[in-house]
Amino acid sequence: MALPMGKYVVVAKAQVELFDPEALNTRVECMLLVGGAVADESAVQLPSGGGVATLPLSGVAEVTALGGADAVLKCQGTSVFAFRVKLTAIQVESLSSLP
Repeated sequence: MALPMGKYVVVAKAQVELFDPEALNTRVECMLLVGGAVADESAVQLPSGGGVATLPLSGVAEVTALGGADAVLKCQGTSVFAFRVKLTAIQVESLSSLP
């Protein structure tokens, strides 16, 4: 998602499912990136024999580059697929964030 200069609250989610019933415990990791920087990370261990989980992510970012920046959700894992993926960026006037 292309974002012009500005301040943003960015939220994302992905449901992940283990599609190989023979796969052993599988770790799935997702990262929410804005302008290449990690805004948030989330991970889950899917049990052997199958499983479904939802990974929520959220973060704040200030885009200062003249050309803007991309907001991207990246997920990785073995024998898994992601579905019902959502990525939303809301432009705001000011930001404050607590860890």
